[in-house]
Amino acid sequence: MRLKLLLVSLLMISGILHAQDTIKTLVITEAKISEARFNYIEFTNMGATTLNLVDFEFGAISPWNDPYLPGSSEFIMIGDYLKTYLPGKDTLLAPGESFWISVAYDFNREMAVTKPEDFDPIDRIEQWNADIVFHMYEAPSGPTDSISKNHQVMERWNGRDTWYVRYHLSNGDSAVIDQVGGVFDSPEGRNYDKAYDVAGITNATQSHTLVRKFTVKEGNLNFAEARGLDLADSEWIPIPGLKNFSGWIPDRKMFWTVGNHDNYTVNETSVSSSTLDVDLVNKVIDVPWGVHNKDSVMMQLNYHPGLAWHYQLAPVHEDSAFISARTGDTLLIYACGNELDLVKFHINLLPPTDDANWVVPKAALDDEGWFGDWHGPVFDVTEGVPGIDTILDVPFATRIDTIFKYFEKAPEAEWEIVFADGNTERPDVIDGDLLRVTAKSGGVKDYFIDVEKYAPSHNAYLSSITWPDIPSYYKNVYGYIGDTVPNFQFNSYNYRAIVPSDVNGIPSLVAKSEALNTKVEVDRAVNLFGTTADKTVTFTTTAEDDTTIRVYKVVLEKERTSDQVQPWIGEPFVSQFVWQEQWANGMLEICNPGTEPLDLSNYMVMFQYTNNPVEIITWNAGVDEWMNRYVKYIPGTKWVDSTTWKVTPAIAIQDLSINPIVLPGDVFVLGSIRTRSQSGWYTNDNWWVDKQIDIDFKANPWGEPTGDAWGTQWINASWFMFKILNDSVRNGLKPADDPEDFEVIETWASAENQANWVIGGVDGNADNQTVSWVRKPQYYKGQTELEAS
Repeated sequence: MRLKLLLVSLLMISGILHAQDTIKTLVITEAKISEARFNYIEFTNMGATTLNLVDFEFGAISPWNDPYLPGSSEFIMIGDYLKTYLPGKDTLLAPGESFWISVAYDFNREMAVTKPEDFDPIDRIEQWNADIVFHMYEAPSGPTDSISKNHQVMERWNGRDTWYVRYHLSNGDSAVIDQVGGVFDSPEGRNYDKAYDVAGITNATQSHTLVRKFTVKEGNLNFAEARGLDLADSEWIPIPGLKNFSGWIPDRKMFWTVGNHDNYTVNETSVSSSTLDVDLVNKVIDVPWGVHNKDSVMMQLNYHPGLAWHYQLAPVHEDSAFISARTGDTLLIYACGNELDLVKFHINLLPPTDDANWVVPKAALDDEGWFGDWHGPVFDVTEGVPGIDTILDVPFATRIDTIFKYFEKAPEAEWEIVFADGNTERPDVIDGDLLRVTAKSGGVKDYFIDVEKYAPSHNAYLSSITWPDIPSYYKNVYGYIGDTVPNFQFNSYNYRAIVPSDVNGIPSLVAKSEALNTKVEVDRAVNLFGTTADKTVTFTTTAEDDTTIRVYKVVLEKERTSDQVQPWIGEPFVSQFVWQEQWANGMLEICNPGTEPLDLSNYMVMFQYTNNPVEIITWNAGVDEWMNRYVKYIPGTKWVDSTTWKVTPAIAIQDLSINPIVLPGDVFVLGSIRTRSQSGWYTNDNWWVDKQIDIDFKANPWGEPTGDAWGTQWINASWFMFKILNDSVRNGLKPADDPEDFEVIETWASAENQANWVIGGVDGNADNQTVSWVRKPQYYKGQTELEAS
C-alpha cells in the first residue's frame, strides 16, 4: 500500500494536476541500463500530436535516491539541453518518431591513435549517432577529454538504477509520466542495489536490452508490475545483451531496434539478403564459405528496423578458433512489435567454391583455453579494397608460420609468401611481403602484409625483485613470497625487507625486467646498520626507448636480536584502509608496532552505521542476526554456527584456521574480496592480494555464508577497534555485546554520525571510490577520538 501511495503522490509534484493537462505519450521505448560504456535510452512519441521536448525532463535515480529526486547532475531538461549544447537539433518530435540518448568516450579513442599500446576505444562508434551524446569522464583524463554537463545521468551500472521522464506544465507543475528499472521494493521505497528480473528473465535489467512492446501507448510508473512475470504479461521484451553473449566489446554492432519503434515481425521483407539464402519455412540460413560469424552474418541481411539478434556458436571447442560462420551455429532474430516475434535460424555453411581464393582471420587461445567468444581475430584484414587487400598492423618480426596459423583458407586452395626483397628463406615477414592465395580453379589473390616498424618498448617495469640466496627456511617468512621481496608489484617502487638476524652479509637482490631490452642498473646497500641511504638497494630501469625511467628502492632492515631491543608491547593500530578496490573489495590492515609478538585474539574490530562505540557493541547480537555476525570480528576466532546462534548468539569460539599472532612490525589483513567469482585478471594465480590477506570473509575458511556484510560498508560507516577486557568473551563464555567488556583503542569514524569520511580535507569519495589510505610511518598509536587521525 505504501508503494502505491508513493507512486500516486509522485504525479503531483508541486500542485494538483488535471489529468487532461498531463501529456503521457512520450514513452521510454528502449533502454540499456547496465554498463556505463554502452548505456542508452530511447523515447518515442506514441501520441497523435507533435511534442515539444522543451517540456520534458529526463533523469536517473540510484538505489540511494528518493524517487523521483535525482542528484543535481543526474537529470536534464531535454529540449533545453538540445538547444544549449547541440544547437541545430530539433526539439519537436512528430507522432511515431523516436529519439535516443547515448554515451561516448572520446579520450580513449583519441589516445588510441597515438598510443595504441596503452589505449583502446571503449565504446561503440554507433553510439555517436545518438540524438544526444553525453561525453563521459574518463580516467586517466587529459586536456582533450571533453566531459558533458550532467553526464552522470547516463553513468548507470548493473541494472540497479531507474530512468524516468517527467512532463513540465507551463504553470510550474510537473509529473513523472514514465520510468524503467524502478521496482522500489526496499523498506525505504527505493530499489535495492541489485539487478531485477523482467518477463521472467533473471537479472534482465543488467544482462538484457529492454524494448517496449508497441502496444504500450502511454507511460507507466509501476515498473514492478509492467516488467511482468513472463513475456506474455510484460510490457517489455528483453533481448540478450552483449555480456552474456560475447563480453563487453566496442566493435559489436548495435541492434536495429535503436531509433525506431513500430509493430515489427519476422517475414520475407524484414529478413532478406542478396548474399545469403534465407529459408523462413525451415528456419535455415545457407551461408557462403568465408562469411564471418556473430554480427557479420546479420550484416549480410538487408537492414530492417526493429530487429535484434543473438548469435550462438556451435558448442565445439575446435570451432571456437574460427571467426567464420560454422554449421551448427545459430542465429536468433528478434522482431520487436506488439509482441516478440522470435525465429531461431540454423546456420548451414556451404562448401567453398572452386574460385575461393580469399582468407579469413582466426582467433587465439584465451586464458580459459578457448579461442574466445569475446575477442576478435589476431590479425585484421580488409575485404574488397580496390587494387589489393591488406593484412593490417602485423607486429614487427612476426613469424611466417604465425601468419599461416591465424588465417583460414579454403581446404583445396594453396597459399605462399611472396617475399618483397626476393628472399626465399626468411623466417619473419617484412613490410611489403604478399600472402598469395591460389584457388582450386587457379585464380590468384594477393594480400599486402602491412608490417609495423620496429617500435622501441616503453616498458621499464620490473617483473620481480628477489633474494635468490635467501635461506630456504626463511622463504614465505617475514612477508617474503618465496624469495620475492614482500608485497612486490610491478607498479610499486618502495619496499622494506627484513634481513634475519642470523644471516650474515648484505643480501644480493636481483631484479628482472618485464621487457627483455630494458636496462637495469643497481646501486647496492653498503651498511645494514647505517643511514637509510646506506641500507637501500636501488634499481634504476630504462626502457628500450631510452626515455622511460623507473626507480625501485628496497630498504633492508636488519632484524635485531632480543638482547639488542628494549621490549615494548604496543597496541595494534590501523595502518592501511582500502575502500572499494575494483569498486567491490574492502581491506583493513592492522599493524603490530611493538617489539614482541602480538595476539590479536585479544582485540575485536567492528563497523556499523553509528559513531557511538558504546552503542555499536550492542548491535548485531540478536538471535536473528547470524548472517550479519561478521561486522564484528575477533582474529583467531569465529562465531558459533547458525543453530547455536539462535540459542546463544554472539559467542566466539576458537578458529585454528587463522593465526592471530602478528610478529613485531608485521601486519594482519582482513578483507572481503567480491570480484574473485568474476572472470578477468583478478582470478590470476599471481594476484598479490590472495597471498597477503589473512582472512577473506567472502571466501572464508569455514565454508559458511557471511552475508557479505564485512567490507561492503559505504563511505559513511564507522570503524572501531576494541581491546577485549573480559576473559569470558575471549573464552566463549559470554557474548560479545556488553560495552563494559571492551575498550576503544582505534577509530575510523566521522564526528557527525553517518557523514562521509573526510581525510586530509578531501571527501573520501572524491576519486569515485577505489581509494587506499596509508598511515604515515611516524604514527604508531591508534586514535580514540572521532576524526582525530
